[in-house]
Amino acid sequence: MRARTSSSVGTRRTGGPSCFSITTTSLPVALTPQGSLASQVYFNPRGQRGQFEDRLEFVFRDQVGTFVITRPVRAIAGTDDLVALAPTAPYQRARRARERDVNQEIIKIEREEAIVPQVRYTRFLGAPEVPEDIRILLNRGRIEDQIQSFSERFLPETFDFSTFEQYWSNLVHAEHIQAEIDLKEFDMDDITLQRTNNSYRLTVPGLSEKRPSVIVGDKIKIHPHSEPERVWYMGIVREIETTTVLVAFNRRFPHTPGALYDVQFVLNPIPFMRMIQALKVVTKRAEILFPQVEDVTASSVAAQNLEDTEIELYNQIIGSNEEQYNAVSKVVRLPPGSPPFIVFGPPGTGKTVTIVESISQLLNDENVRILACAPSNSASDLIAQRLIYLRGLQTNELLRLNALWRPRITLPEDLIEYSFMNDAGTGFRAPTLEQLKPYRVIVTTCSTAALLHGLGVDAGVFNYIFVDEAGQGSEPEIMIPILMMSGPSTNVILSGDPKQLGPVIRSPIARSLGLNVSYLDRLMASPAYDEVTMRGMSVAKLLQNFRSHESIISFPNEEFYRNELVACAPQNIADSLLSWNRLVSPGFPIIFEAVRGEDMREEKSPSYFNPHEVSLVKEYVQGLIPFIASPRNIGIVTPYKAQVRKLRKLLKDNEIEDIDIGSVEQFQGQERQVIIVSTVRSNKDLLSFDLKHTLGFVSNPKRLNVAITRAQSLLVVIGDPLVLGLDDLWRRFLYFVYQSGGWKGAPFPWNPDGNPNDDPATFDAAEQDLRELLRRATESGSPSELDPIGAGND
Repeated sequence: MRARTSSSVGTRRTGGPSCFSITTTSLPVALTPQGSLASQVYFNPRGQRGQFEDRLEFVFRDQVGTFVITRPVRAIAGTDDLVALAPTAPYQRARRARERDVNQEIIKIEREEAIVPQVRYTRFLGAPEVPEDIRILLNRGRIEDQIQSFSERFLPETFDFSTFEQYWSNLVHAEHIQAEIDLKEFDMDDITLQRTNNSYRLTVPGLSEKRPSVIVGDKIKIHPHSEPERVWYMGIVREIETTTVLVAFNRRFPHTPGALYDVQFVLNPIPFMRMIQALKVVTKRAEILFPQVEDVTASSVAAQNLEDTEIELYNQIIGSNEEQYNAVSKVVRLPPGSPPFIVFGPPGTGKTVTIVESISQLLNDENVRILACAPSNSASDLIAQRLIYLRGLQTNELLRLNALWRPRITLPEDLIEYSFMNDAGTGFRAPTLEQLKPYRVIVTTCSTAALLHGLGVDAGVFNYIFVDEAGQGSEPEIMIPILMMSGPSTNVILSGDPKQLGPVIRSPIARSLGLNVSYLDRLMASPAYDEVTMRGMSVAKLLQNFRSHESIISFPNEEFYRNELVACAPQNIADSLLSWNRLVSPGFPIIFEAVRGEDMREEKSPSYFNPHEVSLVKEYVQGLIPFIASPRNIGIVTPYKAQVRKLRKLLKDNEIEDIDIGSVEQFQGQERQVIIVSTVRSNKDLLSFDLKHTLGFVSNPKRLNVAITRAQSLLVVIGDPLVLGLDDLWRRFLYFVYQSGGWKGAPFPWNPDGNPNDDPATFDAAEQDLRELLRRATESGSPSELDPIGAGND
């Protein structure tokens, strides 16, 4: 008999020598029947940490031939953090949400208007009805079959001006249904209520993490657990606390202290209703929905005939940036009724600065009125703040129009006087049509722009409609301000980056059939917006990156931006950590630390965390704090909520706070001196879960692009290269870091001198191991005999 590890004969693709070794007194050795032999297995992690695996091979030869018995061997190397980060309880799959009785009798609160702000609408949304045949289809069968049936039954054969409404409306309905399904997962049984004056306090686990997301004005249904489910009481959320909500019910609500109740959360249908309403607008403009090359050419010719006067800039810095200046000049000279103009702003190139300067220039004409929107409140707030600062707009000139249900605490203090607040100053109210008339600039989100339509503002009142971060919203969402508020002479200006994250779509049907493709993406994929041939006519591309060290933008520049970006970040920021003592190569501010960790779950949370990566992130943060002005300068990006929770807890336990931790989506549009990315995944078999739920980094180029380009001075990425390397783009990034001298941790698993596009990588290491083992065993002249708990289950 002979004993060895698989790595010792080069069959396990681990990127270096095995950390395991096996010794016996003398090998090979003859064993008699029923005899035994003791072998010792040694483990040396060589300064690495994480999970280490190999396979022991015991090779036997007798008169008949050779056979092999295998056993897996596994070890973990790490710090005491692994104990603190262990699952708090074994993972239990959450129960499947019960089907809701469609024949429920709903008892509503008597005076809803006393809680929910009332609006004097002149145009109404209508009933939030989803076609029943769509609902039936999406509640049966496999996803693949649903996609095919949905496409055949509810989508037109062609997507054009005449089918625009039908196409998008039915996809919005699919997303609406999915949102209802997702919300059912948070239904609760056997809970208690605490009476507080005229309301009831309800504890909602996960509320602080927006699981579910609940805001003031939302509706919640409750019924006594011991009674038949037919009768439910509809409550209105009056107040949000950290983990509880205060809910008001009808006075007939039968509350008994200590009694148990069942809870169902009710989806707010208004965002979906607004999209459907916008799509029904009759007076659509073909040159906005489907602009052609000839439309752009005609607009450019007309612009050339306008007086070419020098622009007196409000932001003088733009004068030294040719691309920004040309973009502002183009916007200012657009003839009325032009096709949409796009400001293509790669990361850190100042697209919002360009938009704000453009708006400021247009306001030189006293007759101009502008609607400025973005998909998110934060992006809309930023536009308003910068306009106020740059242009000096007064409270009677600019209005920050807020959704009535927006939490007051999320509005920046300097925008309060630019908003309509309720009498108590605790929330927002809607202005009247007369109150809206004096404002020259109205800033709001795309969805809340529907409020203007409902209040009676006519289409065409605004000369210009700006949509910043246009790539982050779905096309129906972006169409709310454009279709509801644009007239024949209105110019539409979009800004964004089609190479960054698009809209978040929950429905796999809607996602696979195009709802995840933004209006910005669709236009830029058309000939009329080709970024090369139509540059300067329909699209302006900003090229100077003012954010990051040149090494940080080098990889995304080559992969996404035609190598056109120019690093222009201030040296005192970009170079601030080039001599940090933990850099692998001084002068190269990127680190990839290779660690094979372990994917874990706990309790009833389906989200994953990786304790090894959490511990490493903490150590990087501790090592950085003495070298930066504030922990706020660090951002931690990770795709899983469980990883976020573990990171927050471990950092807090080590008295480290004030660090933002969140998903790539949360960091889009932001920047930090240091970005640390924890990729989490160390199990390639779970990648299909990520793809289904649009999680993780693998097979999502936009997510990788955004994660990398948030960093100004230092980028640290922690992950398992064998999992990440399954993706071609990630493998090229890993080669880039390795060849630039930023690799750390486990050995580089591929040919360091190879071409990342040619390298086969480790697409299925276990399968390759098994095939190699079979080859070696069969080459000896007899079939292999594999132990079922050995190679076959490695």
